[in-house]
Amino acid sequence: MKNMKLSVAIILTLNIIALILCQAIQTVSYDENAVYMCAKHMDSFDYIDRTEDEVLVASKVIAGYLRGLNGDEHLSLIGLNDKEISHMRDVRGIYKTINNIKIVAAIITLIIIMLYAWKKINVFKFKELRNTLFIGYLVPIFFGILYLIDFRGAFVKFHEIFFKNDLWQLDPKTDLLIRLMPEEFFVSGFIKILAYYTISIFVIHICSFYYVARCSSKMKKKEV
Repeated sequence: MKNMKLSVAIILTLNIIALILCQAIQTVSYDENAVYMCAKHMDSFDYIDRTEDEVLVASKVIAGYLRGLNGDEHLSLIGLNDKEISHMRDVRGIYKTINNIKIVAAIITLIIIMLYAWKKINVFKFKELRNTLFIGYLVPIFFGILYLIDFRGAFVKFHEIFFKNDLWQLDPKTDLLIRLMPEEFFVSGFIKILAYYTISIFVIHICSFYYVARCSSKMKKKEV
């Protein structure tokens, strides 16, 4: 029984990690004002060579494209060239994969919770889950170290691994996309994703501690 609880806790933890991380990436990436706010913060409208209103429109179009709400023609209307549109098509493919992973993780998590709920057992009361959730903190630690050591190098390596072409190698002199989304934009997004993920996993972990403590307290009262 103890080994079963540990196995369930590990599977549940890994799926919770995947679910939260995917949701964090989507929440930050689908922010319609992210590109605009970055440009406004950096006061880079002259560098982008677009008016403030044009950047705001571009910001909304790009976010909508990643969500699957806009098509290639919308990217063309905001001034992206064929190379940039092809790259964005590849990027959207990655986001579709992220969404599929989130759905699978959510389904597995719900199945486990519902199966135990059917037996009138709260899985969050498992001491094993309280312990395995510590694995979740390895994600921000790992990526935090990458950020501190060499964010740019890690960013390049990411593109080399997940993109099978060189369309991501854009030139700010000729390509609008890299001017709209400079390195500072990705650094900000990266930090937001880690913050969202860390807070979420911490809250779930705290809930697990609470349920375990509450369960232990009830058991002691029964013994008395």
